[in-house]
Amino acid sequence: MKYNLLVLFVLTSFYVNAQNPNPDLFQTWNLNFFQASDSARPYDVSEIEPKITPTLTILENYEFNGEGACNIFSGVYNFPSSNTLETSEYTYTKNDCGIQDHATFESEFFPFMQDAGFYEITEEDNVLVLTISNQ
Repeated sequence: MKYNLLVLFVLTSFYVNAQNPNPDLFQTWNLNFFQASDSARPYDVSEIEPKITPTLTILENYEFNGEGACNIFSGVYNFPSSNTLETSEYTYTKNDCGIQDHATFESEFFPFMQDAGFYEITEEDNVLVLTISNQ
C-alpha cells in the first residue's frame, strides 16, 4: 500500500509540475524573425514590404490569438510539458492580402503556429525573447 501511494504521489507531482508553463509566456509577443523549416525561406519581418507587424498573444487561460500580414489566427494551447506548446484548437481567416510576399509569409507562418512545438524564453538586452521551434 505504501508503494502505491508513493507512486501515485510521484506521478501526480510530475503531472502537475510538467504542465506549468513559464508565467512570462502570457503576454503579447511581436514577431521579428520567422523560418518555417531549415530549408524554408527566412523572414526578417522588418524587411517585408509593405511593413507588417505580426503578433502572438497568449492568455493565462491558454487561449492565444495573433495577426499575420492581413489575417488573424486564434486557438487554445495545451502544455504536455512545461516547455511544450500543443495546439488543441486553431482557426484563421483567409482574406486575400493582395500582396504576394504577405500571402507567402502567411502560408508558412499560420501552419507553423498551428503546429506549435517547444518554446524557450530568454532575455536579450533587457527584452524577453520567445523562441518556438518544432519538427
